Amino acid sequence: MNDDAIGDELDQRLGRTATVARNDLAHEEATGPQLQFPRALRRVIARGIAIERDEPTGGGEARVDTLLRHYTDVMPRMRVAQLDPAQPDATYFHTPLDWNRLPRLAAAIDRLYAVLGEAGVAGTPALGAASGEAFRARAPTLATLYSRTHYGGLMPLLYGYPADLAYFTRRAAEAGLDTHATIDRYLTAPIVHELCHFARDRVAIAPPHLDECIAGWLGVHVHAAFAYPALGHDDAIYATPWLAQVGQAIARAFGVDAVVRAHAGAARWSETLPEDFVETATRLGWDDWRARRTLHFLSDTFDPAPWVALALAGGANRSLAGATLANLAAIPPCSLASGLSDDPDFDRSIVSDALRAMCLENAQIDGSFRATTRLPDGAIEIDAIACRVTASRRGEVDHVAPSYWLPPAVGARLVANGLAGYQVQLATVEAIPQAARAVCDASHGVEHDGFAVVPRFA
Repeated sequence: MNDDAIGDELDQRLGRTATVARNDLAHEEATGPQLQFPRALRRVIARGIAIERDEPTGGGEARVDTLLRHYTDVMPRMRVAQLDPAQPDATYFHTPLDWNRLPRLAAAIDRLYAVLGEAGVAGTPALGAASGEAFRARAPTLATLYSRTHYGGLMPLLYGYPADLAYFTRRAAEAGLDTHATIDRYLTAPIVHELCHFARDRVAIAPPHLDECIAGWLGVHVHAAFAYPALGHDDAIYATPWLAQVGQAIARAFGVDAVVRAHAGAARWSETLPEDFVETATRLGWDDWRARRTLHFLSDTFDPAPWVALALAGGANRSLAGATLANLAAIPPCSLASGLSDDPDFDRSIVSDALRAMCLENAQIDGSFRATTRLPDGAIEIDAIACRVTASRRGEVDHVAPSYWLPPAVGARLVANGLAGYQVQLATVEAIPQAARAVCDASHGVEHDGFAVVPRFA
């Protein structure tokens, strides 16, 4: 059976689920669910099922059954239940929105439209409306807004699960927040995440891992609290920097506007980015999936290094022939500096994000994954040769210690200045931009009220 036939099978199964779900909503407020696959996800699932059926070894048929149930039954049913007006948490999704009382969400949407405009992308094909104001006019409730997003016809909203909504309700009661303030505090990041996947029929980059990484970076780009919450807040999306740093590397390698145009569907990936990069990314994505057979089709979230190296090597016009994730991760990052365009402002932004990523503390509270900002207990380590920023692992939720990439130009500058790296001590989060500047300047040491950058000499 070819991919197109499998895609038809997926559609038929989803249609049957929609009928059953409609019959299950036996109350007056119920409306029939509009279920639909995003174009890119439908293609990926069909290809994965075809691979499993062509290589029926080691439980392939069982994995096919799991994929079919997950994407045509379990997730769609959860999406329908989540948006059902009769559910206990229906207030969040069905309260008529007063957009004047949602300043953070409105600002993030306006920023997303601004980024599209800067890249020369029309708003209507990407987001369904020509401007932020027009978008808000078409979104009387969060249910209406979410239903029109890329995954809104199939998957439940991220952080819209019962445990998350119960956590938001409890925290809102403690802080004296009304429904609008709670939505603005806790659901801005999830909604921004969904919007950063753009239209349901766009052609996404393969593999899905890179599509998630680019959407993650774009989410941080338009709403910093998407990854880095303000002190005392807990409204970021858990583990965002692991994915977003790969998307950031792709934007740094090929340019923000080019990546936004392709990601939004306004240009073909193969016309916007080097064909060698696009083809290699697709091959590596499927090679990795064949080895791991994940349900979500993503690569190892906690190992961004090879994907960052792929982006930077592609941007530096390195040949990617025969590339594997293992040999990409072994490329000396500093060796790529001369091949990448000079962009010191972007590099400072990357270093700032790297330092912020070291200041995140993650936890699972009553079933909800929460991220907060807290200064690390010890020093942040910057390795100029490996182009890596790290700190000590903290808490029980994180499987590995935090890690972020250092721009090759910054690493090369440090090495040329006789430095192997730094230890960075932060006294305040507000000092991060100044500390990042000191790092990017390859200083031989800076001490300040809010931070200290202590050199390690080669």
